[in-house]
Amino acid sequence: SSEISPTISSIKSQNYIFAQSRLKAITALCVSCHSVLSDSISKKAFGDYINSEKRSRFDSDYAYANYLFLVRRFSESTSFFEMTIRDHLENAPLTQNAESRDHELYSSLRRVLSIYTKVTFNPDKSEAFLKKYSNHKNMPKPLNAMIDTWIKSLGRWKKFDPNKMTSPH
Repeated sequence: SSEISPTISSIKSQNYIFAQSRLKAITALCVSCHSVLSDSISKKAFGDYINSEKRSRFDSDYAYANYLFLVRRFSESTSFFEMTIRDHLENAPLTQNAESRDHELYSSLRRVLSIYTKVTFNPDKSEAFLKKYSNHKNMPKPLNAMIDTWIKSLGRWKKFDPNKMTSPH
């Protein structure tokens, strides 16, 4: 609550840009902390109510996947992000708003990659996931280039040996 007071004051003084920036920062602060909680602590932190939301309460698989990601239900989140990816790729010509589709594709790919790298620490699964969608005929070219970059980075990560690290001092 101490973080939100200056934001409320900014809104009251019609300094909306500053207030919006503060809201983004507060949200990032909340997500960064809550996304690294252990499962048992996150259940206590979020409670049964927030963990029991159903897909029907959300506008899309993408929105539900983000909710599941936020409350640390990663395996379910991965499934819904993949549904979003497949849907956008299979229905690409039918999608009216390409910018929104591309954003959801990028975000979904990135979230699943994040789960496999930062949560489960599984570069092989990350690589297999990305290769499944690499060079798909409906994947936007800039996004396909990003996937190739991610795959190369995963290759370097798999070769990384922390025992060979030396101190710069």
